[in-house]
Amino acid sequence: MLFRIVRLLFLFIALLCLFILTNKYVKKHKRQLIVLVTIAVLCLDLLGTIFPFENLFFYFPSPDKAFSYFNTGEIIGKMDGEESTLILYRDDRIDGFCILPKYYKGWQFRPFLSYDTVYQKKLYSQSVNCDIKVYRAKNTTDYYVAVDNWFVDNPINISDNRGSEFLCIAEESSIEDVNFYSYYTYIEELNDGYKIKVGDVSVLISLDDTKLERSESE
Repeated sequence: MLFRIVRLLFLFIALLCLFILTNKYVKKHKRQLIVLVTIAVLCLDLLGTIFPFENLFFYFPSPDKAFSYFNTGEIIGKMDGEESTLILYRDDRIDGFCILPKYYKGWQFRPFLSYDTVYQKKLYSQSVNCDIKVYRAKNTTDYYVAVDNWFVDNPINISDNRGSEFLCIAEESSIEDVNFYSYYTYIEELNDGYKIKVGDVSVLISLDDTKLERSESE
């Protein structure tokens, strides 16, 4: 991925310049200076990874191009919000997701600090065993609901009181006859009246309630 290549190139050029300048101009305490400047360069590289300097200069024309710049995974699902895009990807049989900020000029990427987890609850009942999470894209009213359902034979029915369409992603499992499914949907301006139904279990989601509770079927 170009994101890592750019940073490795930056490190190489910076350290090469350090070596040349030190040998040419520095006579005393050369070793100590090299160590200190090397540490400073590595800190700048870390800072540039968390807060990419590329975002100061350009935007990507699509979320796919923004994603491929900093990730090598295969995109297996995508969901657009008003000010962001959720990308679902698979890399070496490991599933993941990222949320890319969207502006009027295009998309940018944030490897870190791109969203907040504002809600999480685990459901345990005779019919449902899953984890519900709600993510909010940073500095927006874009919310993404994720439901992970484990150790099941088939997908389950998931709906909400907004009439949202849930995207189902089947995850690969090395255990025979055991499946893992993840479901995603986009919600704009989620409020305390939002309700989701997982199988025959209904959950009223409050952003002030993040406790892990045992829920029984209604």
